[in-house]
Amino acid sequence: ATGHSLRHTWNRKFSERMDAMDEQVSEERQEQVRSYLMGWRAGSGTAATYNKRFIQQKGFEAALALQKANGTRLPEDLKNDD
Repeated sequence: ATGHSLRHTWNRKFSERMDAMDEQVSEERQEQVRSYLMGWRAGSGTAATYNKRFIQQKGFEAALALQKANGTRLPEDLKNDD
């Protein structure tokens, strides 16, 4: 494992933990805590870089859930053969 992949893994797990908390933590506070724990300068934007993949995944999951709830189906020619 590379340092880069370890940072992405740590940040994904941190994001999952923040989402699972009973008391919601603001995005700004999460970024402050993330930056502190990772040793990044506050406000540097580095935390956002490592959180981007998690945000994209959550968006993808939400879009799929909406499609399923609305009964939206892919055309046959776009479906995976899996």
